Amino acid sequence: MTQTFSKKSQAESWAKDIESSMDKGLFIDHREAEQTTMAELFVRYENEILPTKKAIRPVKLQIKQINRFIGSVYLSHLTTSVIASFRNARLKEVTSETCRKDLLLVRRVIHAAIVDWRIQLPFGNPVISIQLPKPCKPRTSRLEGNEEKQILNAAKVYGGHIHNIIRFAIETAMRRSEIVNVQWNDINFTKRTLHIDQTKTDSPRTIPLSNQAIKQSSNKHSSRRNKKYKWIRMEY
Repeated sequence: MTQTFSKKSQAESWAKDIESSMDKGLFIDHREAEQTTMAELFVRYENEILPTKKAIRPVKLQIKQINRFIGSVYLSHLTTSVIASFRNARLKEVTSETCRKDLLLVRRVIHAAIVDWRIQLPFGNPVISIQLPKPCKPRTSRLEGNEEKQILNAAKVYGGHIHNIIRFAIETAMRRSEIVNVQWNDINFTKRTLHIDQTKTDSPRTIPLSNQAIKQSSNKHSSRRNKKYKWIRMEY
């Protein structure tokens, strides 16, 4: 740990205080926090923790946006004022719900730094001390009028397998991450059901298949039944 002073007497006094704290077991080493920026902390989070999560790509996009504001800030300078300024600036660009999610991500990453990586931050986790934007009220979105037809027509123009994917999603109300992990042995054609183990909530569920969903499934060759659907092997 280093510090700069204009007078020798100030430096000597500071050194004595540090030595005294060490002797009493009260000294807290902030050197790593002084040498680590938020951007560097996010890199470590992406490498060590994010791979264990389900939603990886959206979080990486979040991190990219957050780094625009506080990526260059050293952890030792991460105060409630810095985080509040980030919140206020972010609210000028996005909804309160998006800003809230960004702040919660920052809080999780800093928590990992303190608890898992034992990085001592002088101000602790500053996100805990600021007011988060209020969460948006839950909403129910449904296709109305000819919206479904417009979406499917646009998907045909786009090409590839996206039309089948959207058709299947409409019929089953499954999430994208669930659809891309479907395998042939998950489908029970006799009972007309699809069982998925990997869900966002970690609660396996069985989905009834409509005639249209069965039609989508039955069109595939039996030679592929031990592999994932051809039409869902896509990059997002």
